[in-house]
Amino acid sequence: MADAEPLGQWTQRLDVVIRGHRIDHDSEAECHLANVINSFHNVEIASFAITFSPRDHFSRMPTSILIALQRSASSLRVLDWSTNVLGPQVPELVELLKRSPQLRILHFPYFLWFNTSLPDFNFSSLNTLALPLPPSLDGYPPEGDLQRARVSLREVILTVESIEPVVNSWREFMFCYGVSITSVHLHDAIFFSTEVRVRDAIFSECLDVYLDMVNRCCPNLRKLTLSIRSLLVMSLADLHLPPIECLVLIVLAPQPRSAYRNLLLSLATLKDRTPSLRVVQFLDFRNVECLLKLHSRAVTRALERDLAGCKLRIEDHEGNLLLDGIKDRGHV
Repeated sequence: MADAEPLGQWTQRLDVVIRGHRIDHDSEAECHLANVINSFHNVEIASFAITFSPRDHFSRMPTSILIALQRSASSLRVLDWSTNVLGPQVPELVELLKRSPQLRILHFPYFLWFNTSLPDFNFSSLNTLALPLPPSLDGYPPEGDLQRARVSLREVILTVESIEPVVNSWREFMFCYGVSITSVHLHDAIFFSTEVRVRDAIFSECLDVYLDMVNRCCPNLRKLTLSIRSLLVMSLADLHLPPIECLVLIVLAPQPRSAYRNLLLSLATLKDRTPSLRVVQFLDFRNVECLLKLHSRAVTRALERDLAGCKLRIEDHEGNLLLDGIKDRGHV
């Protein structure tokens, strides 16, 4: 119908997934994708996931894609670019951020922009930030008055690095904004060593540095998430945790039964060292399935006997008691 409203105005979520196909500049695929995105005017969530490996690792998404997304800048609340290939062109990304006053979540954990500073963020709207490098502090409120500036930043996702300038940059950022942050996610991304023991030792040392940063800079922290590759790289009982209420664990690789058992046994000691702790949650469903299917007896023994007097709520990825999940499957 001639007077019908365009269907694109009803689209609020955009997921761009590219697998096994190149998106070259001035190609038919680029033009088609840009035209589709350009027809959307009210997108609130935009997510990009690219899984193929381009010939040039530093190749960038064609400029027309982010220019088209600027049509939805005024309504954009979530911008997620979770992969480290075919990242956006820096000028178009900067312009998009400048035009997005309602942006709540910026999730770019792997993308590096070289020799270019991101614009000063409007932290009165941004709630969650995931970047490999911190943004500029040029827009830091005068006299550090975050309350008067209505800073909304509550969650920061940090990639645990061993590169000292990166650590120092984040330390400076957290010193300025840490008082407003209630949730921190520390993610293991130590890749440069192929020797597992060496890599794990480096991560363990770096984790201590980041935890020290969080302890010093985030007095109002309530939740800490740890994404780790091996439970053997650390002992929870030895970690110097801030006075959090919730500890979330994401284990990125399969673990032996002994590792899970030692983890559960360390929770009682952890509770004594961190009396504010109320909840420990296994957020990755694969970890939960591994515990329920392969290690149910060890988990049951640890929860019912060794942790019987420990007032900790041990939860699965859906927030249910882990022990209830085992009982529901008839493993007790």
